[in-house]
Amino acid sequence: MAYNLEHLGERYADTPLTNFPIKEDIFDRMSDITSALLPFINDYNRYMSENNLVEANQLLASNPKLLECFFNADKYNRLRDAIIAMQRHQLENCDTLFNTIAQKAGGINDNPEPEQASLVSYSAEKVKQLLDKHHTRLTVTVPAAGWTSAYPYTNVISIPGITNSMDFQIIGLRHGNNASYSQVKLDKKNMGLLMGNKTGVGDGTITFQAYKKPTADFTVVIEGG
Repeated sequence: MAYNLEHLGERYADTPLTNFPIKEDIFDRMSDITSALLPFINDYNRYMSENNLVEANQLLASNPKLLECFFNADKYNRLRDAIIAMQRHQLENCDTLFNTIAQKAGGINDNPEPEQASLVSYSAEKVKQLLDKHHTRLTVTVPAAGWTSAYPYTNVISIPGITNSMDFQIIGLRHGNNASYSQVKLDKKNMGLLMGNKTGVGDGTITFQAYKKPTADFTVVIEGG
């Protein structure tokens, strides 16, 4: 899966000396003054001191290497246009571009097409939404009167909305407000009699199993989905 990032179709009107953002610029490299060029530099400086621009410009035109040593208005203006064009492109276009890269090339896409589903990642917000949707925590009271009379003792609790494709586990006890020490102790004792039951989740029901029949009601917190 590839994502094509298109260049802009034209250059900025007020930065004519740069090719950006159509394509990159090619700038000539500058050079330091050499001993071979020094006589020409001296001639150029003499012409300029005499206000003889014609001879100075002719000297530059006939010695291209000499121009490599000069930083003039033309070179400055090309750099100026290139810098402004890059800054403008950054301010006007790159935020959208970076978001596109992060969501697509980087693999973050909360609403992928079917063929993209195995290639993308969800954002943290999307993951939280999915967890909240498919992860359930319930409080279930297990009545003492509901247990069968033979081992393994079972107690079927009606819980509307759950299905046999779900999986739940007990994560703790729920005591009443200001529960006494003896009540907490009794709740823990009765919950401790429970056995694991891998097939206990049905359509609208959960079946608890115990190796010994609990003697009082107790409330558990279950979690799953």
